[in-house]
Amino acid sequence: MTNTLQMTRTDALTVVFIATLVGIIVTPFLGALSDRIGYAKVYAAGAIVMIIFAFPLFALLNTKDVALAALAMSVGYGLGFGGMAGPQGAFLANLFPTRYRFSGIAFARELNGLLIAGPTPFIASALVAAAGGTPTYVALYLMVCCLLTVISVWILRHDAVGRHD
Repeated sequence: MTNTLQMTRTDALTVVFIATLVGIIVTPFLGALSDRIGYAKVYAAGAIVMIIFAFPLFALLNTKDVALAALAMSVGYGLGFGGMAGPQGAFLANLFPTRYRFSGIAFARELNGLLIAGPTPFIASALVAAAGGTPTYVALYLMVCCLLTVISVWILRHDAVGRHD
């Protein structure tokens, strides 16, 4: 927001603060919802929200309006991230037998950090540069990552050990 959109640091921090607060509030409710309707359903729904919202997210950020940017980031943090973070612990725990649970979860989370989460800022910067300063390719990248999440959740929920869905 500060480098690409030229928003002030104060405005960018305000947007991130509001969105983070929304995420902190919404995530436990989505975790509780996943206890009622199923971990995989809520997890996949969070990813689907981000597939649908990827381009509107960047369009709202591009307005450089603090209220619209906060709304966009709040939807992303609250419904997108919250929908995946809320049920994640239970979803992952149900993928592995008790004997291998810690190792399985640790491997899955760390492999994601190595392959996806860690390099994403560099990938996003390169994609913005490749798109001439627009977030088009970043939105597509986000959509592809979330689509892979939906496909993976769908496949894994059918193989889960202690499945709740």
